[in-house]
Amino acid sequence: MLWSVVGVLVGPFVGAAAGWLRCDGWRRGLAVAVLAGIALGEAWCGLTVVFASTGSLSGVLAGLAGVGLLVVGLPRRTPASVAAASVAGAVLVAIGFRVAYAALGGL
Repeated sequence: MLWSVVGVLVGPFVGAAAGWLRCDGWRRGLAVAVLAGIALGEAWCGLTVVFASTGSLSGVLAGLAGVGLLVVGLPRRTPASVAAASVAGAVLVAIGFRVAYAALGGL
């Protein structure tokens, strides 16, 4: 039940971010930050918390997906300020993901 509630609360943000990947400028930068941050947060939890029960493959793949999205998610013509904000945003989302996971009892 808990993860259903989390999905209902977070789902609209993920959906909006997925839609904004087709935009340019700050919307695309925000979308990349949100989606890459979720992937990096999942990698962090996967490699530090649930590693003993699931192994490292899922954490490594999530981390590669997050970094890959940061690398290829922003076109070359993206202003440096938007790209830097996307990286910083992804780090903040990953930290928030980890804090939320711990608060929900996933520690």
